[in-house]
Amino acid sequence: MGERLFRDQRIRLSSEFVKFHSRCVFEFRSVLFTLKVLDVGRGVSRLGIIVTKKVGNAVVRNRVRRVVREIFRKNLQKHSKNYDHLLIAKGAIVGVPYGKIEPEVLNAAATIYKKMSQGQSAK
Repeated sequence: MGERLFRDQRIRLSSEFVKFHSRCVFEFRSVLFTLKVLDVGRGVSRLGIIVTKKVGNAVVRNRVRRVVREIFRKNLQKHSKNYDHLLIAKGAIVGVPYGKIEPEVLNAAATIYKKMSQGQSAK
């Protein structure tokens, strides 16, 4: 148990993805990805991943999704109880090992959480 993301921990509906564009979110842009965080006050942290066909074939896109889910499951899920996370992968993420993606995502999340706690404006 605990080795997967359950249904309530995933953003699945397109209307939920649209919330990130319509509501004020905190955003961090990197060469590898864009991470957006939305404070929803739900009590459970959720993750949505967007990997377009520009990133690579199905095998590559699924690997990116698995890596991001693992990072979220191991690290971010425990520290952010009320946030929805959306990670949009960019083409540069192809071929980057897990050991380089993980610190980049954690740094992005820490930066966003710091902005949110200080009450700064989004983006």
